[in-house]
Amino acid sequence: MSSWDTVENRIKIDTRFRLNVTDYISKIYSTRKKSILPWDINTEDVFEMLQELKWDSEQKFVVLFNFEFVMCLLKLGVSPLRITYIAPSQESFIEVRDMGWGENGMKSILFDLAIYKRYKQYKKWKKYLMKKLENKTDYIVVGNIPFTINKSDKYTEGGSPIKIGNDFVTLINQLSKDGSAVYILQAKFDTKTFKGEELIKNPNLQKIVYHRKPIFDNIAWSIHTCHVLLESETPTNKFIYSFNDTSDEIKLNRMKPICLGRTLDDTYYLDTSKKTLGNLWILGKKYLNQLDHKGDNKVITTLGSYKNDDFEWELDSSEITTKGQWKVILPKNQSGWAIKIAGPEYSISASIVGLVVKDKQTALNLKDWMVSENIINRLSKIRSSFVNSKTAFSKIELPDGLI
Repeated sequence: MSSWDTVENRIKIDTRFRLNVTDYISKIYSTRKKSILPWDINTEDVFEMLQELKWDSEQKFVVLFNFEFVMCLLKLGVSPLRITYIAPSQESFIEVRDMGWGENGMKSILFDLAIYKRYKQYKKWKKYLMKKLENKTDYIVVGNIPFTINKSDKYTEGGSPIKIGNDFVTLINQLSKDGSAVYILQAKFDTKTFKGEELIKNPNLQKIVYHRKPIFDNIAWSIHTCHVLLESETPTNKFIYSFNDTSDEIKLNRMKPICLGRTLDDTYYLDTSKKTLGNLWILGKKYLNQLDHKGDNKVITTLGSYKNDDFEWELDSSEITTKGQWKVILPKNQSGWAIKIAGPEYSISASIVGLVVKDKQTALNLKDWMVSENIINRLSKIRSSFVNSKTAFSKIELPDGLI
């Protein structure tokens, strides 16, 4: 095996190549009708991801969706005969098949929203792709996977987005069983797939690089991304965690419970013998539009400003979550710095997180500790979404004797 030449081919690519790639892709994806393509990527970021791959002249590549990876592989000397491109749209599929790439030996497989709809039942789209790839498992897989499919698109059924990122992670492991992979995915570090055998506990995982510097334009602020490097020749119990805006990195033992944060200081092993805020965490059952505004249960709905102790509540006939208990309360969705205390006469709605304790003094102590430790800021660095979930709270250990 040989890696990219670190002097000649570790390309901090020239402006002309980058502009040519950008211009070319904007033409072949002029409408992106039915496209499953996530976003465009700067070629400099692509080369940063590819530089640590190990390969030889006989190995084959599968490129997922972003054609920037194809262009960069060709620039690095990979033969078109060794590349199969999973095309996210009819335009890109036809471009490879009919416009010269195919004549040079590159293969292309269409996987757009229409194909997804046709094969989505029981996730048959994975079998569709495997069959197109002749059920081989010796590829190096590179590229960018879609995180969700928007169900409101006319090619799907409407409703909230369908999460398909984890299914692509499984598919990539299947394709690259005897090879390597480097690909972009959503930095949902708390999911079962990410924490389990597919990623962190996968002995082929060599590195996770968190994108503190966004690599996509126009991506929503709440979506965080990373890329992973897999290499099967040197399996180990450890992997490197690093960032794309600094040389800082840490080597972590995949067999220990890990909290991956957005800095090294917020990345640590969890002490499973200690209680955490997750042990106190509870959420109401009814959202605001489900409250009936009658009965005698005072249900907390919003917290308001962090500068005072007041909060808003509505009546409901059945919501009794945390009624009869003292609690520290925070908003479910991260939206400000409010941490307040509520007495046993109040219940909480599904918009409010309650940290239930035994009495008023304990609630006061817990709130004071959370404020002094700037827990809201800590949560923002370890959450993988904007929700104050039980998983996120379970990463913050309580000091002995506080509860």
